[in-house]
Amino acid sequence: MTSLTGIATGLSPMTGPDLLRELLPVCETELERHMKMAKDWYPHDYVPWDGGFNFATLGGDDWDPTQSALSDASRAALVGLLLTEDNLPSYHRMIAEHVNLDDAWGVWLGRWTAEEMRHSTVIRDYLVVTRGVDPVQLDIARTRNAMTVFNPLSRDRGLPEHSEGMLLAITYMAFHELASRVSQRNAAQAGTDPLVRRLLHRVACDETLHMLFYRNIIDSALDLAPDATMAAIYGIVSTFLMPGAVGGPGSSPTLGYIAALIVEGGVYDLRRHRSDVVVPLLRKWRVFERDGFGPIGQMYRDRLARFLADLTRRVEEFDHSRAARPTVLGARHPA
Repeated sequence: MTSLTGIATGLSPMTGPDLLRELLPVCETELERHMKMAKDWYPHDYVPWDGGFNFATLGGDDWDPTQSALSDASRAALVGLLLTEDNLPSYHRMIAEHVNLDDAWGVWLGRWTAEEMRHSTVIRDYLVVTRGVDPVQLDIARTRNAMTVFNPLSRDRGLPEHSEGMLLAITYMAFHELASRVSQRNAAQAGTDPLVRRLLHRVACDETLHMLFYRNIIDSALDLAPDATMAAIYGIVSTFLMPGAVGGPGSSPTLGYIAALIVEGGVYDLRRHRSDVVVPLLRKWRVFERDGFGPIGQMYRDRLARFLADLTRRVEEFDHSRAARPTVLGARHPA
């Protein structure tokens, strides 16, 4: 990791552009590492094209539920992951608003966006060609999803007033990429189709590299601007929405059903969120071992500790209620 000097002891006076410039050498190092480790792959190589046939418009047959070989849990996981990937324009915009597109930040954003686009392409092509889901309902869900204008950095979500927009964006992506990888690997393990497992493992490899980029940027930001970065970490941890959390206001019953199946199938739930995403990142950043925080940074670290204690309590309650509540697997899918 690039060594940074000039560690701040209070809330960093640097503005977004100043902090971005100070972190540029780290971005360049991480971009170089990524380009050496990343392996190009192509969505068409992961789709069984010989199993596809035309829909009614071209003289074939439209989708019928009996054509799907996926279990309810696998179908929900794939649709949930696809809708998450379909939010790429929102994620791209969230980062682009805070970085310089004419230097390494812009190169990274372009490369990351191109790689992420493969994920939605390959999942959608697989689902349509294998007739795993109703393509009409899938596109309706995609359109509804896009029209919600997903913005995890909205101040309406209660983000700290001391948090810096650029740090919030990068911190969010560190958690998002790790959460996506966890979801994809769990969905792969739960699936019975070897093609699905192969596809999702390939996507998860990308997410691992993407997570490393954002994680390492924040690691350096903690050295350079500890208070502002601590505020961003607390803000994202305390407001983060898990993958598949699509049953919010305005969502259809189908989307709520998908979210429930993702949790019930163990693809991504509160326990996994805490143990496989939140704790590993905080441990890597040594959030509770670091020195150098000023009063504001310490305040947000204390708030984070209290939030984690409450999260642990909620995980225990979640596990208890899961054992007692009826399953939704096998229940009638909403029309």
